[in-house]
Amino acid sequence: EVIQRVPVPAGTVARFAPDGRSLVYGDRDGRVWTLDTRTWKPTARMGGDGAWILDADVSPDGRLLVTTSNDGTGRLWDLASRRPIGTALSGGSGAPVAAGFLRGGTQLVVIHERDGVSWDVRPASWAQHACAIAGRTLTRAEWGSLLPEFDYQPACASG
Repeated sequence: EVIQRVPVPAGTVARFAPDGRSLVYGDRDGRVWTLDTRTWKPTARMGGDGAWILDADVSPDGRLLVTTSNDGTGRLWDLASRRPIGTALSGGSGAPVAAGFLRGGTQLVVIHERDGVSWDVRPASWAQHACAIAGRTLTRAEWGSLLPEFDYQPACASG
């Protein structure tokens, strides 16, 4: 017996969040929807660049989402703000085809057609990496741009 029908756009992938309270759904227009599993009403919509969503995964803590698309990009999202984190994920050979979180959500892996790439997605590691690239302590403005959800705490000391 059908309990309820849920109207959604033509889709390509669906994944339940680890807590089961939401369903992440990718459509053929590059949009990612989250639906409340109690009401089946949309609670968020992200993206919409026209590239089909091929794969999606929600981090174990439910804060991050990773998607891959048929335009060859992968993207990391902040689910609370519904905004992408940084630029498109890169580094693999060929188009990304699958993605997922490992080691309790501290690592993100994106599998490409010919290899895979792994990132440490802990905010502390992002800050350290950004500081290493900058070669100096990040300014408050840079910190706010890179890590807006965290209080200013420079990742490294000036040399």
